[in-house]
Amino acid sequence: MPADSARRAPGRTGEPTFLIVDQAQQMLTPSLITAAGLDRSKTADPPPPVLWEDGDRRLLVHLESAKLAFDHGVVDVSIDVECDQTQRQSVTCTFVTSSPERPAGFIWATESRPRGPAIIVEQWGDALIALCWRALVDLARLAAAGQGVDTFDQPLIASTVVASPDGFMVVPLAAHRFMRLGSATR
Repeated sequence: MPADSARRAPGRTGEPTFLIVDQAQQMLTPSLITAAGLDRSKTADPPPPVLWEDGDRRLLVHLESAKLAFDHGVVDVSIDVECDQTQRQSVTCTFVTSSPERPAGFIWATESRPRGPAIIVEQWGDALIALCWRALVDLARLAAAGQGVDTFDQPLIASTVVASPDGFMVVPLAAHRFMRLGSATR
């Protein structure tokens, strides 16, 4: 816990933290490992490709290849994938967040399908969006948790994410009482 942090009361925000592009990029592969349902402590560095199967269809997802690009209110996650019908190709999932001019909370909106080879995005687009979204949520969670704890000694959670060309800002929040199971007895 940072030295200047105090336990935050439920619903109270902490000081915003900023993940510059390089920091977010370093955290992306571990967050993708978690998003893919793997145990970070038992996964090689760099991680091997993850094989997705749906009936007789298969896709290799190269977690270590993922790249982030930031702009005002926009985050792109590009990740390499391959199947029998294609060589290794990049697929890009774009997410819209709050912008520095209009911070609006924990918002992640996306297109209906990522950009990439049609044969891949038609079959695997929803799963790729979900994987990348989950990794971004994990990045925000880690950034917020690094800013302290609440009065129940639980890590702070992300309440606002703001993308800019330099990376993204996360505003940490102490979870509200109703967000804690069993907290009514405390």
